[in-house]
Amino acid sequence: MSFKFNKERAKEIFPRLIDHYKKRKYIYQFDGLFPEIPIPSTIQWGSEQHWNYWFIATMTDHAVVSRRHYPMVRAVYELISQVPEIPNIFDPKIAAELDLGMIKRVKNIMHCGANNHPAALKENSQRLVLDYASHPGNIFEDLKGDSIQSQEVLQTFRQFGEGVSGLYLTFLHKRGVYRFRNPEDIKVKIDHHDIRISEALGVLEIDGDSIGDEVIGKPLARFFCDISKELGIDVLDLDSALWALGAYGCSKTDEAWCLQTCSMYEECDRENMFGSYYMDGKLHRGQYWKRKRLSSREMFDGVVSPERRLNLYTPPPLEVLLKRWHNPKKSERSERGSKPEVNSNQLKIPLDSDILFP
Repeated sequence: MSFKFNKERAKEIFPRLIDHYKKRKYIYQFDGLFPEIPIPSTIQWGSEQHWNYWFIATMTDHAVVSRRHYPMVRAVYELISQVPEIPNIFDPKIAAELDLGMIKRVKNIMHCGANNHPAALKENSQRLVLDYASHPGNIFEDLKGDSIQSQEVLQTFRQFGEGVSGLYLTFLHKRGVYRFRNPEDIKVKIDHHDIRISEALGVLEIDGDSIGDEVIGKPLARFFCDISKELGIDVLDLDSALWALGAYGCSKTDEAWCLQTCSMYEECDRENMFGSYYMDGKLHRGQYWKRKRLSSREMFDGVVSPERRLNLYTPPPLEVLLKRWHNPKKSERSERGSKPEVNSNQLKIPLDSDILFP
């Protein structure tokens, strides 16, 4: 399967997209689009716990819906903070000593599905303890803020390929936890949003009706770096703008919503948009979009507000997550013994307004 990048089209599209992103126009006008924040209320911003929290959260951000994944991870951390019987798998000193069954049991609370890799979490925790004093920030200590070397070293950890390692560096730099001297060289995490939008807008030209993400992912990440440098834009901003547009715009497959919130409405080949790669590892042309008539949408009648249509994810109450902990699979429950005595009425996940972050 062959493909090519249309640099002239990228020069036309990307600066406009970045301008709307920075000025918070169209889809970017809404708060709460980026789910990596807020962090749990018990974690101090920039602390060792913060580094470890994002380390685990990004490690498990693969083949999941990210806008749901991070709120769920945050909720599980809040649950762990309030229920001492649940081991803190986000602390490498604790996770390094746990058996794989216990790690899996804790991870199952957040239903991380394909990303439930207890052996990888345990091995990574052991490396952090033995080689980096339990602090992921020490991974970069001798690299003088170089993002290229940092991403290469991070990829030596299990489940940290180029995409996930780039995502971790993106969070650290974008949110001011750690500043790399060359963030323009970070190879960002490419997902189906980046691929399908780039193709629908004519920046990516694919010869055929399907393509594997393993074929296009790394080349597209490098193209984003190169074109961003040439255009003088921030590749992390470009990545954020494309992800938010896909996650909260294209994902609705609703033309009325597109017309209302997407600045690229007139530029987009929606009807032929590529689908997701979750089923067989390939994106297929025309499998994503389902055209809707403008007059049929409730929002134009004032029934559904834009904020409600945006539908930011709220994780289950902590009481529900606690039940998942109390009721693992029967084979696992027989090995764990009796349930701990916990008063679920005391469980509380803080409101976003209770949490301060940059």
